[in-house]
Amino acid sequence: MTKKRLMAGAAALVVAAVGVAGLQGLANAYGPTSTTLAGSLFLGNTAGGTTATTNNTYTAVLTLSQSPANPNAGDSVTVTLVSATGPNTGPVGVNANSQVVSSIVSVTGAQTASVQMYDVNSSGGTACAYPVTNIGTTSNQGGWTTEGTYTASGNGAASIKLNQIFFDDQGNGAGGSTNLCAGTANNADYYVSDVTQTAGSSLPGLAKTAPQDSNTVAEAFTITGPNAAVTFVGGTVTGAGSYTRGSTGDVRAATKNTSVGTVNLAGTVWGASKVSSDFTVEICNSAGSSCDTANSTNGKVLETDASGNLTGRVAVLTSNTTGARAIKITEGSNVSLTPLTILGSAAASISPTSGGPGTVVSLTGSNSLPLSRAVVSAQISNVGVWGLTDGTGGSPQCTGFGAPVQGGSLQCAPVGPYIRGSINQYVSPLPTTSSTAVLSASPTVADAATTFVGFAEKTVLCDSSGSSCAPTNTNVDVTSVLQAGAASTTFTVNQDQCIAYTGDSTGGAGCNTKQNVNVSVLQGNLTQRVYTNAAATTGSSDSSATTPVVGTANTNSDATTVNLGTITTPLAPAVIAGTLNDITVSDNRGGTNGWSLTATGTGFTGVPSGTIAASALTATPSCAAATNSTAWDYSAVGKTAISGFDDTLSAGGVTAGSAAQAFGSTVNLCTKDTTANSTTGSTGGVYNVTSSLSLTVPAFQQAARYTAVVTVTLA
Repeated sequence: MTKKRLMAGAAALVVAAVGVAGLQGLANAYGPTSTTLAGSLFLGNTAGGTTATTNNTYTAVLTLSQSPANPNAGDSVTVTLVSATGPNTGPVGVNANSQVVSSIVSVTGAQTASVQMYDVNSSGGTACAYPVTNIGTTSNQGGWTTEGTYTASGNGAASIKLNQIFFDDQGNGAGGSTNLCAGTANNADYYVSDVTQTAGSSLPGLAKTAPQDSNTVAEAFTITGPNAAVTFVGGTVTGAGSYTRGSTGDVRAATKNTSVGTVNLAGTVWGASKVSSDFTVEICNSAGSSCDTANSTNGKVLETDASGNLTGRVAVLTSNTTGARAIKITEGSNVSLTPLTILGSAAASISPTSGGPGTVVSLTGSNSLPLSRAVVSAQISNVGVWGLTDGTGGSPQCTGFGAPVQGGSLQCAPVGPYIRGSINQYVSPLPTTSSTAVLSASPTVADAATTFVGFAEKTVLCDSSGSSCAPTNTNVDVTSVLQAGAASTTFTVNQDQCIAYTGDSTGGAGCNTKQNVNVSVLQGNLTQRVYTNAAATTGSSDSSATTPVVGTANTNSDATTVNLGTITTPLAPAVIAGTLNDITVSDNRGGTNGWSLTATGTGFTGVPSGTIAASALTATPSCAAATNSTAWDYSAVGKTAISGFDDTLSAGGVTAGSAAQAFGSTVNLCTKDTTANSTTGSTGGVYNVTSSLSLTVPAFQQAARYTAVVTVTLA
C-alpha cells in the first residue's frame, strides 16, 4: 500500500454514512450519528511535526457512550467510541493489521480528566490491529471501536467530549514502541478533531497540534459524589429555648449567651461505617475556600452505615461568618459542599414610631427566619407567670417563657421581665434566602401599654413538618435583648387621657394625648374636552356657494367641526393650512399612570363624487401643561379657568408628537409619561393640546364638497 496516494492525493476523505442497527437502542449516548470532523494527514510523521501534508474532512457514524452512564464517585467508568465506518483507501489497497486506532475523550464539569482510548483489538495500543482484513482499492477500511477507563470523582453535572482520533500508521505513535507493524513506507499518520482548519499554504495540522473538545460528539451525565443535604434546621438557646422549623438551608448562629444553630444532614456515597471522628466539618465560602475554624468538637455528630449513607448534624457557631456559605465535610478523600445561609443579626424598623391605639404600623424586618411573625408587645411587671398552651386552647403548660419543639410539644424555661402582647398578624414562611429577603407586615397597635413592635422567630406551635402552625400563641417574647433571633424597636403610645399635675399648683412637665386624624382622597377621572379654535385657514377662502358645489367656510364653526375653506380645482397641488380644535386633558386620578392622545382620520369623500386620500392631511401638534390662566374647567359651560388652580402642581413629562404626521396612520398628538410631581406624588395635571393641519389638494381634483372624520382618542 502506498498511503501517500491514499490520503495526500485526495481533497477529502470520505466515509460512507452507514447505520448500525445494533447501536440504536443505546441510552445516555451520543449517536449513532453521521458527523463530519476536521482531518490532518502527516506523511513521514514525527513527534514534533506541525505542518500537515494535507487538511481535509472525515465523516463517520459515531457513537460515544460510557458505563455506568451516571456513575457514583469512585466508580471505574468505561468510555467507548464506536465508528461504523473508517476512511476510504483511495486509489490503492490497505493491508490488514497496518495501523493502531486510538482516541482521546475529555471529561469536563464536575470532574476534569483526559481518557486515552485504544482499539479494542490492539492490546492497549501495543499491537497493530486495523483494518481487520485487507481492503481493496477505493474501499472503506471498516468500522472500529476504542475503549478506555477513568475513575469518577467530584459531584454534579459533567460531560464526556471527543477530543481527538488518531489513525497511527506503523503503530509508532502508540504504546512507546517503534514499528509495531509494517504499515507503509511513508508513515502516513492521520489525526481527526472537531476544529476549524486554518486556510493557507503552511497547512497547520490543527487536528494534531491543537485538538479541541467537541460540543457535538459529546454526552452529558451526572456524577453522584459524596453529598450532604439539609434535612432540618434548628437552634438552641441557653436559658430560653427556641427552635426553627423546616429545612430551608437558612440558620442563625448564636446572638446571645452560648447559643448555636444546628443543621441536620443526610447524604450518600461516603465511606462505610464511619464515625464522627472520621469527619472534619468547616464552614466555607461557596467554592469551599476561605473556611472558618473547623467545627471539630462543638456540635458535630456524623456517622455512616455499611452502605455509606450519612446521617447526623453539625453546629453553626457564633464565630462563623454570616452570609451565603457552605458546610464543607471531609472524610478521607471524600469532600462535599452543602449550601447554607447564615443570617446576621435580626433588625426591625417601623413607621410610624408612635401613635395611639388603632395605629397601623408598617413593619420591615431583615435577617428574619421562616415562620417569623409580626408582633406588638406590651411591657408589664417583672413578676408573674406566662406560658404557652398546648395549642388546644387549654391552660398554660408551664411558667415563664416557653418555646415549642418539633412535633408540637412544649419546652419551657423561665425568663424575665415577662412580656405579654397581642399577635396582630401571622406571617407566612419566607423564601429560603431569608438573609436577602425582608419580612413585611402591617400589625395594628391595640394596647395602650405597647412598648415594642417587631417580629419574633421560632415561637410557634407546629407539626413535625413545620407546615401547620397554631395561630393562637399570644405570649411572645419580642424584645431583642431577651430572645436571640427576634428584633424589635420602641413604639411610643400617646394615650387619650393623662394627668398633667398632681397635688400642686406650680406647674410641671404636663402630659400629652393624641388624636388620630384620618382623611380619604378618592380617585378622580382622566378627561378630554374640546374647545373651538376659530383661527382662519391660509390657502383657502370662505365661501357661501350653494351650487353646483356647496362652499365651505375657512374657520372652525364649533368644537366638533374643522373647516378648511374653499379653493378652485388647482393646476398644481395646493396646500391649505388650518387648525384642529383645541383639546384640554385633565388627569385627577391621583395615581402614577401616564396617558396618550392620538388621532386617526378617514379619507375624504366628495359630494356629488370624488375622493382625497387620508394621507393628504397632516398634523403638527404641540402640548404643554396649562398655566393658571389657561387651565380650563372640564365641568364649566365654556372656556373657564379653574378657580384657584396652581400650575406648579401639574406633573411634567408631556411630549408632543412629531411634525407633519400623515393621517394615513395613527397620529400621536401628545404623550404623558409616568413622571410624578414631587409635591403631589402623582402624575396628574391639566394639559392643553393644539395642532396645525395641512391638506394637500391634488392638481385637477374633481369638484365636490369633501368630508373626512378625525377621531381623537385619550387612553
